[in-house]
Amino acid sequence: MHFRPITILARMIFVSLATLMPLLLAPGISNRAVATSQEAQRARVLITPRGGQPFFVIGANYEGPTDRAWAMWEDEKFDAALIEADFARARSLGINTLRIFVQTPLRDDIKAGDFAKVDAVTGLARKYGLWLILTFTDWAEPDVARAGALNARIASHLASEPSILAYDVKNEPQFTDVVGAIYPTGTIQVPMQAPELIDHYGERIAREEIGEYRRGEGRSIVPARMNDEQAYFLANYYKLYIEFLNAGSTWVGTHPGKTTLDYIDSPDSADWSPYIGGLDQTLAAWVGAQINPVQAADAGRPVTVGYSNIIFAKLPSNRSLTFQSVHRFTSHGALGLTTTFRVLDNLQRTYAGQPVLLEEFGYPGQVKGSNGEVMGFDPRTTANLETAVWAYLYANGFAGGAKWMLNNFPQGYDPAQNSFGIFDNNGQPKIAGHALRELATLFSRSSPGAMSSVRADSSSAAAYSYVSPDIVIAGGKVFTGTSLIYNASTPAQLIMETGRAVSMFSTDVATASLNLPQLYGIPASEIGRISLIAFDPQGQPATAPSPNLSGDWLRISLAPLYRYRLAVIPRAVERAEARPGADSIYFPQTGHNLQGDFLHYWQTQGGLGIYGYPVTEPFTENGYMVQYFERNRFEMHPENQPPYNVLLGRLGATSVTGRTFPAVEPFASGPDHRYFPETRHSLNYAFLGYWERNGGLAQFGYPLSEEVRERSQTDGREYTVQYFERARMEYHPEYRGTPAEVLLGLLGVSTLKDKGWLP
Repeated sequence: MHFRPITILARMIFVSLATLMPLLLAPGISNRAVATSQEAQRARVLITPRGGQPFFVIGANYEGPTDRAWAMWEDEKFDAALIEADFARARSLGINTLRIFVQTPLRDDIKAGDFAKVDAVTGLARKYGLWLILTFTDWAEPDVARAGALNARIASHLASEPSILAYDVKNEPQFTDVVGAIYPTGTIQVPMQAPELIDHYGERIAREEIGEYRRGEGRSIVPARMNDEQAYFLANYYKLYIEFLNAGSTWVGTHPGKTTLDYIDSPDSADWSPYIGGLDQTLAAWVGAQINPVQAADAGRPVTVGYSNIIFAKLPSNRSLTFQSVHRFTSHGALGLTTTFRVLDNLQRTYAGQPVLLEEFGYPGQVKGSNGEVMGFDPRTTANLETAVWAYLYANGFAGGAKWMLNNFPQGYDPAQNSFGIFDNNGQPKIAGHALRELATLFSRSSPGAMSSVRADSSSAAAYSYVSPDIVIAGGKVFTGTSLIYNASTPAQLIMETGRAVSMFSTDVATASLNLPQLYGIPASEIGRISLIAFDPQGQPATAPSPNLSGDWLRISLAPLYRYRLAVIPRAVERAEARPGADSIYFPQTGHNLQGDFLHYWQTQGGLGIYGYPVTEPFTENGYMVQYFERNRFEMHPENQPPYNVLLGRLGATSVTGRTFPAVEPFASGPDHRYFPETRHSLNYAFLGYWERNGGLAQFGYPLSEEVRERSQTDGREYTVQYFERARMEYHPEYRGTPAEVLLGLLGVSTLKDKGWLP
């Protein structure tokens, strides 16, 4: 969608024939599910920064401050202070990546050896913890060798810059950019600049007709720099390209739920195989001439191409890229979402094993209608659709997305392009921005869930749901589930966290009814206090509504853009009186009792040193009798024979839900090192010794990470830690040589705090 203002009107949000025609769906298509709920969970394939850890991209495209979009690099308009303010705002919404562009003023600086602006921006990215995708050659440059040389010069300068996530060779190359490019003479084979395929399919324009074609129909197709022989090849191959798109469109019309990408995969497109093969070889030459110098200058840095032309995005030569990037813009409504998801599905199958990034997407706040009048969209609708895209990407194993774009551009003359921002004209987050902040927070600590089918909820919005063990996203006016009933007056969405203390956020006035036993796994008879706190859209404490409890259901009235935190606290958490008896111990330190099978397990398996004090009484959670301790949770499993009737909770695994830890290569285990192929992690030195001396696999489970540096939630100090299925070990060098050199983290306490059961 990246257009200079002078060309916006011609291309607008529906992009081009090459983008629109492949996506035509057959009339009357049913809204079948496009989600993980109907298929095996798709593997997550994320982008890995050079020397870093893979992560899910929550990004935005950045063209500059809101009053100087597309002009941020000009000498009189480059303002590091304004850019810094934008970077800070982006980070405040949970955005972790910005895509920026090398444009003509910056190109001229770089040619003169001046990298001051680049260095200023990368320095700000480091300051705010943002990754940058740097897109090269954001101007008309037909000479691929010249483009590659300049790109290599930039990459060489940035080779040691840690904020660069990836390089993007060019934004949205179209047919003429690739087929009509200037290639090094005699060194690269370019089928689309040779006669063989014209001989195979037959001429569409004769040589003697080229002059007339260039003056008329082909005026916008054939560049003036081309001679008539070059124009002859370009015109014929373009004509064939249009015929191919028409054939694909016809096929789609008789194959409900399919796109032209599926047509390419079908044997029905066999007649076009030579043409597609020639186009692919031409694209391979175009990509290779530009990425090879870059990879030589900055080895190991990921590289991609941002395609709005999905036919080009489909071609196999893109396998030479580190990850695949596609741009998708459709009109408001459920049908546009469905077609976007079908395109993404196809590309994900095509590039199995490679990351696929939705590098540009978004919905404008307004468009110019056919009558010339500006038509606005309800910002709740835009948030409804964009939240659906984010949820779909996270659910289905994609590398992430990048919203078009960070800021509005009110000075432009195209209403659509002026209103795509996450932030409005005054630099305030739109409703979609508030929703994104909630999603970014929850996705950072949750594993992917399942996305439902998408159906129309109005002419412009959609109904859908996303459900994981930790998150529920209810899109539309109504959602009915086993633990949640959501009702809003307009198509909106509720974003609810369920894995810790329940948090709720709605983009509209709404009601949420929660089934407390279903949601918390606690019988209603064991529920004690109910706590509800509220925060306004600026994050400040606000007066919470009084919830209404009726049986198992708690009804809460939600204000738009407010965040609510609900804690339903079992009576077992409150301090208890001592229970007399020979088989019971009372701990005044925490005010709780320990007795029976739990006491026996505690005494025989490590006691205070391993588990700490009890911090609750026994109670029922998710169908089992449990009791929390400072460092773990005991679970009673009567279906097992002793001593396996008491099992430890997997609090270590729960605490790292949503996090990704790089695996290590296998190695031969020894006295001080042990490799675990089950999780592809290792144990070493002090942690290995502690693990072996204190119960090993049965006590702690397998390692889930390597050693990492982390700040403790309980005392605020930084430690070297390692996560296991049932524990987190902490290394304390101040106690070296003593039994306290390795201590277990207070996972029981932190779990109860996360649930809102402890202050």
